[in-house]
Amino acid sequence: MAAPSVTNTFTDATTIDAVAAMENFNDVINGVSDGTKDISVSVAAAAGYAAITGDVYTTALTDYSGTATITGWASYTSQLIYYKRIGSVIHVWFNIAGVSNSTDTSFTIPVTNNSCVLQMRIPILTGTNELEEIGFVNLGVNTPPVAQIIYKLDGTNFLATGNKCVSGYFFYEVE
Repeated sequence: MAAPSVTNTFTDATTIDAVAAMENFNDVINGVSDGTKDISVSVAAAAGYAAITGDVYTTALTDYSGTATITGWASYTSQLIYYKRIGSVIHVWFNIAGVSNSTDTSFTIPVTNNSCVLQMRIPILTGTNELEEIGFVNLGVNTPPVAQIIYKLDGTNFLATGNKCVSGYFFYEVE
């Protein structure tokens, strides 16, 4: 299909008057209303904000609990890992609790972190869900997709016995 023709031509930084703009608008409307012409935009630029639709509203969180490889527990009272991808950002929510069997504590994540080293603070809870410490999640760049949980901000790891609970949220860029 051909494109409709317009009476006036405008270039970047041209000051236009309302009469000329309205004339072009009417040319476009009349040109496409007969069904023989089409409008296509090859390049568009906009400033301001964008409304995101699609995944944000139509897709629920993905349950990654059964897919993730979790290290550091002998048994679980809670084993929840969910994620959602919005554009190039992965958002991860987790709650893992139970009996410890290792000082290493980690779980796999759905996509490799490609942006930067991430160390995000998270609460470390006791077996009765009381705040015990402030630890952190550690993600390397372009390494296997694993979220490592560190017990204390000074780098101290968990004990390999007793109850432990980690719960938190982090996000990372993948492209």
